[in-house]
Order: sequence, then C-alpha cells, then structure tokens
Amino acid sequence: MDGVALYNYYDGIGYEVSASAVDQRGTVPTTYKEHLRLIATEALDLGAHPIFVAPVCRSYFTDGVIRRNGRHDLGDSYKVLTADGPADGTPLTADDHTMDYAYQMKVLAEEMYLPFIDPTTATRDLYESYGPAKCEPMLFDGAGSTHFNSTGATLAARLCMQLLREQGILTDYISLTTDLCVSPAQADLGEVYKGQILIKEFTLSGFDMEPADGSIRIEPPAGIGIVRRRLSDGRVETLKIRK
Repeated sequence: MDGVALYNYYDGIGYEVSASAVDQRGTVPTTYKEHLRLIATEALDLGAHPIFVAPVCRSYFTDGVIRRNGRHDLGDSYKVLTADGPADGTPLTADDHTMDYAYQMKVLAEEMYLPFIDPTTATRDLYESYGPAKCEPMLFDGAGSTHFNSTGATLAARLCMQLLREQGILTDYISLTTDLCVSPAQADLGEVYKGQILIKEFTLSGFDMEPADGSIRIEPPAGIGIVRRRLSDGRVETLKIRK
C-alpha cells in the first residue's frame, strides 16, 4: 500500500497510534514508478545521465526456484487500501505485473528512452545455479535471505558490471579480472609476546575462471599456520602447519 494514503486513512478515522506506526515512504509499484520518473526527470534537467538498475533478488526459494516475492513482485500476496481499511489483494496471474517493482522500472526506462539493466533476473539465475542448499552459506551473511557476504556481494557487483558493459555503459571504468587475487597482497604480521595470538586475514578470490573446478595449493613459510575455518564448537581446524 502507499504509505501516505494509509497514514491519511488512519489519521482520518482518528486512529492516531496506527497512523504513527505507518512508514510513509512505502509505495505500490505504480506509485514507485512515478516517483522514479520525477527523480529521473530532475536528473535530466540538471544534465545528468540516469541509469535504471533493478534490485538484486532475495534468496526466497520454493522447489529450487526463486519465488515471485524474491524477485520483488508481490503479485501472490499483497494488501490494498479499501474504504474499510487494509484488505488482502486478489493474487495476480503470472503475466500481471501490477505489483512487480522491477518490471515497472523497466517500463519507465523504455518510456523515457533511458538505459535499464536487470540484476533482478541476473541474480535469480545466479542463485538458482547454486540451488537453495548452497546459495545461503556461500553467498549470504547467515542472518537471512537479503544481505550478502563478501563473496555474494562481489558476484552481484560483477554481474552488474557485466550488464553495464553489454550495453556499452561506463566501459572505460569496468575491469573484470579473472585472475586469482589475494587481498591484501602482503602484510607484516608484526611482533607479539609469547602466549599472545596475532591474527591477519587474507582473502583469496577468482571469478569466471576456466576450468571452473580445480585445486589451489597454499604453503606457508616455516613456523606459520594456515587456518581453514573455525568449527561450530569454537575449535579451529588447521589446514597445515609447517615448523
């Protein structure tokens, strides 16, 4: 529901507590589209070049497929504001995009002859390629189905850059290396007293590499241990220690 309309409804019937709880920023997709139009028009008037970028999906799986609401389409379950207050809306058919935010953005981009890139579809395909069992632990932060871990964030950013490059947008600024990268490339572990622990984390990453499967051999210098992961009971599993 549109937040302003819902606030006005509760305020008009004297439900002050309900009115104060309404987030007036909320919009239905059609209102969202018109607000985007206002923003893009103002940007154009200032000489800027708007690019519409659809949102990434949420990891909402059913039978191995990202559900409609995970793609920001609320057509299966939504509320409408009636004369008697909020009520459940009638589920929409798959080809009815009235409650589809990404679709409404795409339509607006076409109407305004502005670029549109679609990370909604790109991340849906990415998540489904991993499947629900792997998607959550490999791409998300463990606190839900919305926020990425560093790997998921990097993959989503790369997808966004690939989509921009396909349309010839900002190509001079896009570098999608497929090399193995270590970050930081080097580090001084410093000195500590005996009995203390020093921790330095490195991230090893590689994307779009061929072949997709393979092995990486990591060898520490003498006396340095490489920790693979911390177990659920708090113990540390060590890959290799050389003394």
